[in-house]
Amino acid sequence: MNDVLKPYFVLACVAFFVGFASYLALGRMLAPPTLATDDWQASISAPAVPDQPLARAKHI
Repeated sequence: MNDVLKPYFVLACVAFFVGFASYLALGRMLAPPTLATDDWQASISAPAVPDQPLARAKHI
């Protein structure tokens, strides 16, 4: 039984390797280029102060 399935196992391994290698190659080529002018010192923005409190006071 092992001799019958061995060619299919080899074919599946080769197909997986070729597919994975092409995925890696095309993924790097089709990825959008990163911008070299990224400002790592971007300004910090804070959310607006809400007029209403987030939780109402509860009375027992």
